[in-house]
Order: sequence, then structure tokens, then C-alpha cells
Amino acid sequence: MSMDVFIIGLGALSMIAVLIYAVTGRTERDHHMQVHNDRPTSSLARDGRSH
Repeated sequence: MSMDVFIIGLGALSMIAVLIYAVTGRTERDHHMQVHNDRPTSSLARDGRSH
């Protein structure tokens, strides 16, 4: 019985961690996209380097 509670607790903690990771990652990506939209030359230079 205690093992089930332990597994459920681990699952809940991992779900919370994934949610926090997704939310923070999304806001950081939105911020980076806004920065690149403000400076189109930097995004063009980045694309040129990637090819």
C-alpha cells in the first residue's frame, strides 16, 4: 500500500516538474522570438550561420 502512494507521489511530482519546464520554456522561447522579430538582421545572420 505504501508503495502505491510512493509511486503516485513520484508521478505527481514528475508531472508538476514537466508543467513548470513547459511553462518556463514557452515563455523563454516567446521572449527570444520577440527579440529576433525586433532585430531581423540578427535572425538572418543566425540562419546564415546554420546553413
